[in-house]
Amino acid sequence: MQAKFKSGLALHQQGKLNEAAKIYEDVLVADKAHFAALHCLGAIAYQTGNLERAVELIDRAVRINPKIAATDPYRGAALNRLNRHQEALAVCDEAIRLKPDFAELHYNRGNALYGLGRLADALVSYDKAIRLRANFAEAWSNRANALQGLGRFEDALFNSNKAIALKPDYAQAHYNRGNALYDLGHFAEALAGYDAAIALKPDHAQGWHNRGKALGELKRTDEALASFDRAIALKPDYAQAWDNRGNLLNDAERFDEAVASYDRAIAARPDFADAWSNRGTALQYLYRLDEALACHDKAIALKPDSAQAHCNRGSVLNCFNRPAEALASFNQAIALQPDLARAYFNRAITELSTGDLENGWRDFEWRRKIVEISGDRVFPRPPLNSLAGIQGKTILIHYEHGFGDTLQFYRYLELLHQRGAKILFHVQKKLERLLTPRDNFITFVELDDPSLNYDYHVPMMSLPLVFGTTLATIPANIPYIAPDETLVEKWHARLNGGGFKIGICWSGSLTHIKGHNGRIFPLTSLEKLARLPGVRLVSLQKGDGEGEVKSLPAGMTVECFDDLDAGGNAFVDTAAIMRCVDLVITNDTSVSHLAGALGVPAWVALQFAADWRWLRDRPDSPWYPTLRLFRQKRDRDWRDVFQEMEISLRHRLGQELSLP
Repeated sequence: MQAKFKSGLALHQQGKLNEAAKIYEDVLVADKAHFAALHCLGAIAYQTGNLERAVELIDRAVRINPKIAATDPYRGAALNRLNRHQEALAVCDEAIRLKPDFAELHYNRGNALYGLGRLADALVSYDKAIRLRANFAEAWSNRANALQGLGRFEDALFNSNKAIALKPDYAQAHYNRGNALYDLGHFAEALAGYDAAIALKPDHAQGWHNRGKALGELKRTDEALASFDRAIALKPDYAQAWDNRGNLLNDAERFDEAVASYDRAIAARPDFADAWSNRGTALQYLYRLDEALACHDKAIALKPDSAQAHCNRGSVLNCFNRPAEALASFNQAIALQPDLARAYFNRAITELSTGDLENGWRDFEWRRKIVEISGDRVFPRPPLNSLAGIQGKTILIHYEHGFGDTLQFYRYLELLHQRGAKILFHVQKKLERLLTPRDNFITFVELDDPSLNYDYHVPMMSLPLVFGTTLATIPANIPYIAPDETLVEKWHARLNGGGFKIGICWSGSLTHIKGHNGRIFPLTSLEKLARLPGVRLVSLQKGDGEGEVKSLPAGMTVECFDDLDAGGNAFVDTAAIMRCVDLVITNDTSVSHLAGALGVPAWVALQFAADWRWLRDRPDSPWYPTLRLFRQKRDRDWRDVFQEMEISLRHRLGQELSLP
């Protein structure tokens, strides 16, 4: 029998595992207590991925010869791969007691501790394994994993590089190197790490998955999707890959596809709280708000300490115009995760919308920690945090977002000038002509100008905080923007003739629809106003939405001008026309801010949960005294808005044109 066992052992050593296993099994038929056959058959079970069988066989061997079999590293390794980490730890501790200088046992112990979330303890075991075997590439690689989990990304990168130097064809080490580089924000280098892992191990599902994440950060969306799809093809129930695929589609504003991807993540793992909440976010952008709220509630039920789910829930509650509940959700998110910038930012939006400007501006500063909102530019000079001592100082003011934000907060530049500051202004190039003051106190600059010299810098939307702006102190010295008088004369001549002229704008940019699609109303919403006697509609619309003029109902006319703001300067013609018409009617877009800044009469059609700057439930704006606000009474229903406008316009026309 011993000769037969030795023949099996020879085959085993040659890598002929199936043939060796058959011989070991024959030996065990003859002798069920043959320790060596049990032990070696357990090793083959581990090597061929039959982990439960490996544990069962080696356990039998341990009962026969505990002093030898208990030190078998395959037993602890199998338990770890089965996620039975507590059992693995006990097995490793017993084995190390019997054989303390066996590096493999300390390595397995480290893996058990890592699986139990005891990362610092895992490092101690990996260090012991490496002291016993300095060229232990796997221990160096897994040490990198533990360091990664502890947030020590530079150290993790060093350990991964060490593992690769020892074993260049070790796919997992390249994968771990990619993870460290990803968390350091070096996405192109991380991609190279994942590519190296995949080249060595094409069926590395995690490698394909994380490669997709890196490609997503590099804005290579189609390649990222293909990488996620490859991971899923290798592992169809890969919930994390389905979830991140959904996140990528969500960022690409392909919301229906994102929901379908989250559905697959949840089907694979019904208790996946993050996927539930991410699904809610996509549904919010689809304006399926009831479903969105239910998703976040489900996520919180599964994972009550998920700060992100509470934050996302608050965002949906804001869409329902329920600010008190939204604030409660944001406060809970912040209590759970005090550095969650998005929760502070969303809380700021809610506070500002309710008129709590003091807290709102302070929380609003958290936007500067959110790269997709504030960018990642670093300024060499300190930020402007106070008005003290600014006389004679040079202040660089830089715009942040769209034209509307720039137009609203431009008013603060004059206030800084009045306090004796010298103003450098980095603004959208298209706005420079419109925003050039008559006394030329502003110098327009580019941020990449190497000669730029200043004392302080300030993002434009931080100026209200610097000035301590409250509802009572909003600077509303209107107008604070003036049109080109030559253009005013030109447009006055072009718009000659009688009638009550209304400049209209109904759309905005549709390039990015997140949070903005609800602001747009159909041009045909103005049909009843257009039919009132004496009314002339003059288009102020540029870009998206202009095509609606081509499909107007019979009898509805809109005067359009192909050369409106046709040059490189935005709003110069629009501003001039606003001075020539009797009224402006617009949706919530930059045109509304321009009308307010010019001090012309304007009616603004607002969605149910309007943007924070329009506050809540009031028909006027402390930012713009000449504006009147018309708010939806029901989400996405414009009928009441334009019915109220029609009644108001009829009343005004009856007064001004003596119409019945």
